[in-house]
Amino acid sequence: MNDRQSILAGLRTRPLTLATLRDAIEAILLDERGSGRYRLNKRQLAEQRGVTPRTIDRWKVQGILPPPEVVNGRDYWWSDALARHDKRIRSATKTPPNAGKPRPASTGAAP
Repeated sequence: MNDRQSILAGLRTRPLTLATLRDAIEAILLDERGSGRYRLNKRQLAEQRGVTPRTIDRWKVQGILPPPEVVNGRDYWWSDALARHDKRIRSATKTPPNAGKPRPASTGAAP
């Protein structure tokens, strides 16, 4: 089974939504361009993020990570899906207007 077939097979195991279809199409296109797409298991993802596998379980339940692809009862995440998810999270997180600005110096006098 090649990567395209495994991507299409993954569509049969997940709920069919617009986001699922978009992710599958992007995955096929990225794979054809030779993006270096790879699959991570829970332990590998935990090592990459600097956390324990138990934290990955918690993040999965909390929705911090995208839904995994489940193969034989084991969770796997595609590197490109993680990158897209991280990009969406970063773009949704607003930077406070005073971020990076120095704090005003205090006079030391009590009010």
